[in-house]
Amino acid sequence: MKDNYKVGHIVQDSTFVSSIEKIEGEYVLLAKNYVTKLENVVPVEIRGGLDTGIILDNIIPVRASVLAAGQKTPIRKQKPYIECDIEGESISSIIETNGFKFIHELQDWIAQNAPDYSLRLRN
Repeated sequence: MKDNYKVGHIVQDSTFVSSIEKIEGEYVLLAKNYVTKLENVVPVEIRGGLDTGIILDNIIPVRASVLAAGQKTPIRKQKPYIECDIEGESISSIIETNGFKFIHELQDWIAQNAPDYSLRLRN
């Protein structure tokens, strides 16, 4: 399993969920300049409780709204990835159809099948 991790995969170690910034030999650099051994990194389970801070990001820009004077700027609220759709198909359906158990498996599917989308940790 550890050989399948790639830069960008969302994983966890004993302290937190993060994304892999760099893999070098038996070490990985996680976000916030945290270095740990690759053997300490484990996959994040889909619907396992630690995936609640993951969102689906889309590189296609959102159309801007024309605002009248005094109107508040609309805010696009980020939803958890599990509540989202990719090109009309629900993430839940994609997970079920492909038998995914871990976030990095879904990330690989998205990279191959819907490159305008990606999973990332909420800021």
